Amino acid sequence: MKPILLATTFMVMAALLMFCSCEQINRSFEQTRNPRPEKTDAAMHTETESHSTSSSSSSTTTIVGSGSGDQSGNRSIFEDAATLDRIQSELEQLPQFRGKELMLYQSLHFYDFQGGRITINIQNPDTTENIDQYVYANGKWQEPTPVKTFGQLQQEVDFLMPLSRIRFATAKKINDVANEKIKDIPGGKTNGFIYFNCMRIKRLNKTDAGWYLQIQGARSDLRLDFDPDGNLKEMKKQ
Repeated sequence: MKPILLATTFMVMAALLMFCSCEQINRSFEQTRNPRPEKTDAAMHTETESHSTSSSSSSTTTIVGSGSGDQSGNRSIFEDAATLDRIQSELEQLPQFRGKELMLYQSLHFYDFQGGRITINIQNPDTTENIDQYVYANGKWQEPTPVKTFGQLQQEVDFLMPLSRIRFATAKKINDVANEKIKDIPGGKTNGFIYFNCMRIKRLNKTDAGWYLQIQGARSDLRLDFDPDGNLKEMKKQ
């Protein structure tokens, strides 16, 4: 291959790699600023039940607005800060974590249905290249499942944050703020989901970390952005 052609080919390949990397980073930032509910097994099952009864006058859907629990009478997961503190302590005291510093990887999700559900991605403290997802459901932490990570993106973006900087009880504080805002929004309700996301672009040293919640209104939806301590930063129409 001629030197000029070889150099041109190398430049094109480098440009393509840079473009792909930037696209991945942009998508990650978009997911952080505009998080979407994950489809949990329970949520998909509930959704199926709702669709199957759409021809009748009532629905069996059990997902309801944040702070109200579900139709089976379960309490809202956002009802009690002490309970959320206990759930976090139980996670930190799992045998594989006891006495070790835990690192959150990118996301922490709260779901307010069927007694409450929490999902969190944690770096394995003994094998740091591995990330696992832990799920709190039915009153206890389930066995972890592996999370796929992408090597190229990991070189550009740091998704890790010490879990000690985040308190699960902050979710109650955020839910309380949302319930106050709803009073002034016609048809206002939340979708029962609260998120924490974090990421840092290494070469820019740009960090984006905080809590997010959506309020659905009769005329427009609002996204509420909070800092890591649960203080409202911004309320924006979507």
